[in-house]
Amino acid sequence: MTTPVSTDLYYQLSIPGTVRVSPDGRAVAAVVHELEESGRERVLWRCTADETHRLTRSSSVSTPRWRPDGRGIAVTDVRENQAGDESQQVWFFDLRGGDPHRLTSFETDVESFDWGPNGERLVVEATDPEETDESTEYPRQTSRLQFKSMSGWRPQESEKLFVINTESGEKRELAETEATAPVT
Repeated sequence: MTTPVSTDLYYQLSIPGTVRVSPDGRAVAAVVHELEESGRERVLWRCTADETHRLTRSSSVSTPRWRPDGRGIAVTDVRENQAGDESQQVWFFDLRGGDPHRLTSFETDVESFDWGPNGERLVVEATDPEETDESTEYPRQTSRLQFKSMSGWRPQESEKLFVINTESGEKRELAETEATAPVT
């Protein structure tokens, strides 16, 4: 005979999400989904055999990626910037200490990212703000299944690849031939 799950027990459930093993294999970064009465929260954890540390709690933290030297973890998260706007950017948690700092500063959401081989650069997929559809005419038509993002309407084929220097913040758009060339 099965016992029904009470509401209190339901809200105590933690559901594992993305898990990434560190480059040296001694730790993992994990996003865990926790249910709250106010909604779903995501918690970024760094876990070793000896200890567990909560790095952040947010409704939008995702995509943990270890820096290749294992010095820290980058994630995408929606946080308020100095202008009071919110958009999904790449944030870095330096495991040597300190507050997380933003690695990207796009006007629009970062869709995905990954580290370069030495950790000095990121490759980032983001919407080009010059091609953002600001039209408010309704009804809107689209031929894509994924036509909305966290920040709203997604214009047709506007995502581009950029290389970001993680120290200076300098960004460079990859040319179409660079973005589609095989990796060697």
